[in-house]
Amino acid sequence: MILGTGWNRWTFVQGVIAVLAAVVACLPGWVDMYVSATNDADNGYIVLVPAVVLWLALLRRRRLRSAGRRGLWMGPVVAVLAGGVYVHGGLTGTSLSLHLGAIGMLIGAVLSVVGRSVLLRMLPAVVALFFLAPVPMAWLLPLTERLGAWTLIVTAGLLEVLGVPALASGSELSVGTNRVALVGDSGLRMMAAIGLVSYAFAYGTPLRQGVRVGIVLAAPLVALVANVLRLVPYALLAAHWPMATGVLSQLSGWLTLLLAFLMLYGGIRVLRYAQVPALRYALAYQ
Repeated sequence: MILGTGWNRWTFVQGVIAVLAAVVACLPGWVDMYVSATNDADNGYIVLVPAVVLWLALLRRRRLRSAGRRGLWMGPVVAVLAGGVYVHGGLTGTSLSLHLGAIGMLIGAVLSVVGRSVLLRMLPAVVALFFLAPVPMAWLLPLTERLGAWTLIVTAGLLEVLGVPALASGSELSVGTNRVALVGDSGLRMMAAIGLVSYAFAYGTPLRQGVRVGIVLAAPLVALVANVLRLVPYALLAAHWPMATGVLSQLSGWLTLLLAFLMLYGGIRVLRYAQVPALRYALAYQ
């Protein structure tokens, strides 16, 4: 890969130094994000963010051939603004400001070395970095509680269609004569994780911009449908094999992410089969 003008063998060294300096300057914020990712099950998806960022960047590596080191002045400006957000988070004890400030400082440090041309070509990967910041659960709870209630109602309806007596009551699902408790296990608490999957799929596939935006906005609906598809067999197994609920609960979150990805992939395949122009580059015979 050949980069544009203004690059030399020291550019990489400068970039490494800038990244290290940004991380060290905001080390408490990065440590807090790491702790959230490793100790909080709801934020476990954060460990996938670096892989998503790297994947989106690799998909766009050929765009760097004409990228020059222009607009370097934007880096210090972004770093100063992000530093202000970070300091505000530290003074007020606002975790989200602390996390966003740390991520912004990192982006500003890289921008100071590579310039705005590279940033614009790698914009989807740069935006994906913000998924490193855990979404405050207080923001998600109103949405997840309502979607969770709808999920259990739909799940109970499907079980009835399959000939299995079921009743949704609050956050619990009764299957047959057993009462299967699903409190905190609806999978919809992984809304941010499904948002990451939807974003990665949308910008990792050569889709039209409108389709990409639609996929990201449809993340709550994708979460609901994927969760229903997971809960139906889960409820059946839990009703007839209660000892398996512990293992199933641990695997259920990742299974929901897999189902969400398969739904998105299947949806694009259906659009292509129906000859709906979803892809950015359509073949001549399509």
